[in-house]
Amino acid sequence: MTAAAAGAKPVTGANRATALWLERRGASWRELETELTTLEGRGSVSVEQASTVLRGYPELARDVALSRSLAPGSPLTRQLQRLYGRVHRVLFKAPHSLRRELSHILRVGAAESFAALRW
Repeated sequence: MTAAAAGAKPVTGANRATALWLERRGASWRELETELTTLEGRGSVSVEQASTVLRGYPELARDVALSRSLAPGSPLTRQLQRLYGRVHRVLFKAPHSLRRELSHILRVGAAESFAALRW
């Protein structure tokens, strides 16, 4: 019995392209989710960690928009929207200890930078 006879959708070029897109983007979403799990709840994060999430933010926004237009109420759309909300909260959370960090930058970071510039 063929897939079409069994009631499954026949594999077309569009279905194949969608499956490939989901496979490629799915890896990116999983990586982003793993990084978010690491970052959530931390008081401070490294620049590298924040950069990874920051790079994925516009790509995820595009994926959410695409998913909303193609399948507005689908489980995938809802999952992508939740992931987008988590990324947004991590990127735009209030600084943990702004005063202490600024003080450290001015006392230590500026001196180190100046020393590095000297010949």
